[in-house]
Amino acid sequence: MKNTSNIHSTVYRKIFLFKKTFRSMKNAVGIKPNYTNLISKGEKYLRLGMYRDAVNIYEHAIIINPRDAEAYYNLGTAYDSIGMFKEAISAYKQAISSKSKYFHAMNKLGIVYGKVGKLKEAIAMTKRAINIMPNAATAYKNLALYHEKLGEHREAIDSLKQVVSIEPDDSTAHSKLVKYYLKLNDKSSASIHSQIVKKLSPQKAGRL
Repeated sequence: MKNTSNIHSTVYRKIFLFKKTFRSMKNAVGIKPNYTNLISKGEKYLRLGMYRDAVNIYEHAIIINPRDAEAYYNLGTAYDSIGMFKEAISAYKQAISSKSKYFHAMNKLGIVYGKVGKLKEAIAMTKRAINIMPNAATAYKNLALYHEKLGEHREAIDSLKQVVSIEPDDSTAHSKLVKYYLKLNDKSSASIHSQIVKKLSPQKAGRL
């Protein structure tokens, strides 16, 4: 099926059964399920943390409208929430395919790549997200984390410097800068951010 080719094989089985039911409904009464109501129900399930129910809803939704980027994004969120990371990756990719400048899907795809240890892919996807939304501090925070896991402290510092330029009062980012600068034996830069942490959060400063 178009635009669902890289969703996991278990999804195919569900899709086949739904399509069979869907065709029967059309033949019997000449109507299709109300798509808006279907999407609203999926959003409700996500809000309530009923992720498996949300998966079922959004798997159906992408059959009815295989170009709905939001449906793929929400399906990815539901998969991610129940630890189905391979399926989440596929769903987020489909969201981006349907909506090329989809910051949130790119950022979330980067996060899932990070969870499964694909750190280079996580970095590349997060950089794509940043190109779309250059002032997104959360994306730079994620980028710093991936670089840290790879032991790339200078790159992590560069990412965190972007964070504090966007959010100067982020004491956590300043604290991490202290840690990374000390790893590089740059005590002068570490001291600068340590002083900032003391002003912003004396409690955190005590743990430096």
